[in-house]
Amino acid sequence: MFPAAVETTPLFTAVIVLFVASIAFSLLGFVLLGFAPRIIAWAGPLLPWFMRVPTWIYMLGLPVLAALMYMPELGWRRTLLFVVFASGVGLTAELLGTRAGVPFGAYRYTSFLDPKLFGEVPVLIPLSWFGVSIISYDLAGRLGLGRIGRIGAAALILTLWDVALDPAMSRGFPVWRWEVDGPYYGMPLVNWAGWLVTGVVISAGYAALGFDRFARPSRWAEPVWIINGIFPVGVCAIQGLGVAALVGALAITLPVLAIRRRQPVAVPAPL
Repeated sequence: MFPAAVETTPLFTAVIVLFVASIAFSLLGFVLLGFAPRIIAWAGPLLPWFMRVPTWIYMLGLPVLAALMYMPELGWRRTLLFVVFASGVGLTAELLGTRAGVPFGAYRYTSFLDPKLFGEVPVLIPLSWFGVSIISYDLAGRLGLGRIGRIGAAALILTLWDVALDPAMSRGFPVWRWEVDGPYYGMPLVNWAGWLVTGVVISAGYAALGFDRFARPSRWAEPVWIINGIFPVGVCAIQGLGVAALVGALAITLPVLAIRRRQPVAVPAPL
C-alpha cells in the first residue's frame, strides 16, 4: 500500500462533496428530462443555468481536488507551478486545435461554458488538463515502469478518460462540436493521438519539475479518478450512447485493474 499524501481536511471534504453532488445532480437531471420532458417548459429560461452551474462546479472541482491532494508535500509554490505548466500546455494544445485542427482535429467549443480565453477555449478547460493529468501521472507511477514508461503510461491513462468524455461532451452535452465526420460519434481518431502527444508533454514536464522527488502517491487518486469517470460514462449511458458508455467504463477501469494486478490487495492470514 502507498502512504497517504494528504489527510482529509474540512476544505477537501467540502470540495469532494460538491464535486460528487454536481455529478449526481447533472446525471439525475438527464434522467428526469428523459422521463418528464415537460420539465423543460417548467424550468424555462432557468434550464441552461441548471445545466451549466453543476458542470462548472464539476470542472472546477477536479483541479481543486488535485491541487489539495498534492499540495501538502509539493508546497503551494510548486503546486502552482504544476498548475500553470499543465494548464498552459493544455491551453496551447486547445488553441492549436480550435484554430488549426492540430493535434486533435477540427472542432469548436459552443457557448455552453462561456466565457472563453482568446475567444476560443472555455476558461475552465485548461485547469481540467491539470486535474486529470496529475492524477494520471500519480496512477502511472504505481505500475513500476521507470521514468520513460511512467510518462507514456500517464499519457495513455489520460487518453483513456476521453473514451467516454468525447461522446458525452459532443453528443450528450453541447460543449463542443466536431467540424469533421469522424468514425467514433463524429470524433476523428486523430483526436486520441492528440491526447497522447499532449499527455506526454505534460507528463514529461511533471517528471522534469520533480513530482517524483517531492510527492508521494495519494490515497485519493484512485477514488477521484473513478468518480471523475462516472460523469461522462453516466452521460453516455443516459443519452443512449451505449457503446461509448460500455467502452468508456472499461477504459476508466483499466488503470485501476492494472494497478491491482501489479500490487494485489493483501489477504489476512487465516487464524
